[in-house]
Amino acid sequence: MKTRIALALFFLPFCGFALDFGIFIENEFFVESSLIQNNFNANPWFNVKFDKQNKLSFFLSFELFNKNKNSEHDFISSFGLTYFSYNPLPCFNILFGRLHYSDKALLIADGVFDGFTGELRTAPFKFTVSAFYTGLLQKEQTKIIMNRTDFEEYEDSKNYYTPKKIFVSAETEIKDVFGYRNQININYITLYDINRNDGFDSQYLLLSAGFPFFSDFSLFISSATGFAKNAGQDMLHHAAKITLDYKPAFTLPDDVFSFCFLWSSGRGDGGSGAWTSISFFEQGEAFKAPFTNLAAACIFYKIKFLKLANVDSAFRWFFRTSNELPITADINTGNEMFIGQELAFNADFILFSDFAFNSGFGIFIPQPIYGEALGFVLWKFKLTVKIQI
Repeated sequence: MKTRIALALFFLPFCGFALDFGIFIENEFFVESSLIQNNFNANPWFNVKFDKQNKLSFFLSFELFNKNKNSEHDFISSFGLTYFSYNPLPCFNILFGRLHYSDKALLIADGVFDGFTGELRTAPFKFTVSAFYTGLLQKEQTKIIMNRTDFEEYEDSKNYYTPKKIFVSAETEIKDVFGYRNQININYITLYDINRNDGFDSQYLLLSAGFPFFSDFSLFISSATGFAKNAGQDMLHHAAKITLDYKPAFTLPDDVFSFCFLWSSGRGDGGSGAWTSISFFEQGEAFKAPFTNLAAACIFYKIKFLKLANVDSAFRWFFRTSNELPITADINTGNEMFIGQELAFNADFILFSDFAFNSGFGIFIPQPIYGEALGFVLWKFKLTVKIQI
């Protein structure tokens, strides 16, 4: 049960003050091919509202997590989501602190970062500007893509922090201009790596559009182009994502079929470079392929039983998009473009409002040419318990 306390400051009768706090506990146990691991995570949090109009508030959380990897313990503590929120106007909002950020298509950046976000809403537009720094985050909190210079300094297990990078995002969202529930997003992101002395930086342009058609279908299309400058050399790299959702009328109201295709450029792919995002995105359940030199075709089916359970199933086919860049450093790719297929299931069971558990299973069957490098068959089973107090 979540404890809620409201305190009225008698010496400030013209102000309202409220305090809300709790703790979120999660324990994940999984077996992954030859790896056995148990992750324990406790997140105590506090939320303070300083006035009745909720113009100014403060949210504070801590992350206490312990990773037991093949009987090796690693206990880490850090600040979680922690930020001030200021709403001077109904159409304007500012967040400052440790925030969650992700681009619309989940192609460039996703995770927790330190910085600020400002949002201005004036129908049909929404303008968002964000700026973040990564050097104060621990590697277990946010997976940042590391270049060769980063590996030399940050791959050491004794260094808990992520590489020092700064990135700025400017996004415009336009809704309901070309029809009901249609939206267009234009997102520009620039990244500066302050670890390097050769002026390494990258810029990204992401264009996204989403719209429904007929009565049961909705389509979301995204295309991203990156421009990197490394030691005076310019390089373009690309990624794209298409998702088609289908809600059939003959099934339960919350059932969804999804068809998805993702593509990222590889080295030497039509004169382009390998797609390099800010965050590390894993595209599989058992086969955790980084999203570079990779294409994936996916079919998802999501079903919701009232408010008690959510069940997801997924089937994925993985392909390489060039002949030069390997999927991982220890795979001899040869000339085979098709990598393999994966089948995965996940189920969330909500027993009470503050207690739930998740169970998942995935199996990946590679092409024979990848069998020796990948272990022939990759599989993963996980069981997660979640408690909120």
